Amino acid sequence: MWWSALRCVPLIAGLGIAASAEQPAPERPACTAATVGRFWPEEANDNPKFVAALMPYGLPEICNYHKKSYRWRSYSVSVEQLRKDVAEKKLKVSGQKIAANERE
Repeated sequence: MWWSALRCVPLIAGLGIAASAEQPAPERPACTAATVGRFWPEEANDNPKFVAALMPYGLPEICNYHKKSYRWRSYSVSVEQLRKDVAEKKLKVSGQKIAANERE
């Protein structure tokens, strides 16, 4: 009898952990003229160590004005983005060199 009660303890504890883990993510506020230049999550505005801790995850995001609209953008850049930019620049430069050689 006590054995069946002990088997239920991990099940009940597991359900409690799962229920506590399902907390909704904080909502990002609207990016407007009032929030331009501010970070999200809000704690990052006053804590540079928090900003550094979030950077590997693509956070914090900063509200900025771009092409007649406000939007949240990542404050950090990933290595893949850098590689893509370099590859595009190499293609443009090599294409220009080929076109210049054809003119000569």
